[in-house]
Amino acid sequence: MKLSALKGLAGATAMAVVLAAAPQASATTIDFASGDDGTAAGGNVAGGPLTYTLSAAATGFLNGGGASVTQSSNGLGVNGSPDLQPYQIDSIPGSEVLTVTFSWAVKLLDISLGLLNGWDDFEIATNNTGYTHYGPNLVNPISIGENYVTWFSIRASGDGERWRLGNDAFTLATASVAAVPVPAAGFLLMGALGGLAALRRRKNLA
Repeated sequence: MKLSALKGLAGATAMAVVLAAAPQASATTIDFASGDDGTAAGGNVAGGPLTYTLSAAATGFLNGGGASVTQSSNGLGVNGSPDLQPYQIDSIPGSEVLTVTFSWAVKLLDISLGLLNGWDDFEIATNNTGYTHYGPNLVNPISIGENYVTWFSIRASGDGERWRLGNDAFTLATASVAAVPVPAAGFLLMGALGGLAALRRRKNLA
């Protein structure tokens, strides 16, 4: 067996050992009410200080003047133009969308909504999925549990409101994120060790 092949397998084994032994970063809760970027709440996420950017959009009746992100002690909202509830994400008039974009892919564990009540429902989309409906009768924190999220958008649903039309109005208060789990580190280790064992058997037979 060539020395280069042996070196390659040894390197793969060492890498697998490092991956298997590396501790997973603890979860970080980003407090949008304070403008926290994630580093103060839990240190590094996925290898460095996690940061995010915000954007807003509003469509529908009277929302011809664009939209902007607002912040209060309850969290983030969207100000349409005009808007009766500029410090919340609401569904009337039209649809308001808040988007959070991370500096790299994370696991989105859960979110919490400010000013949440039993009638509220919302929809959330990520770079991996289209909009998914949640609610009503929600309780914080609301589990998402999605890997490889680089951005997510949240909007008030307005679904099934009936006589409660326009009731959906809330803020984005927090988001809990963690490093994306390293896939199959244990399998890498077993594969590398198995390769070395096979090489040893071939050498003994020769």
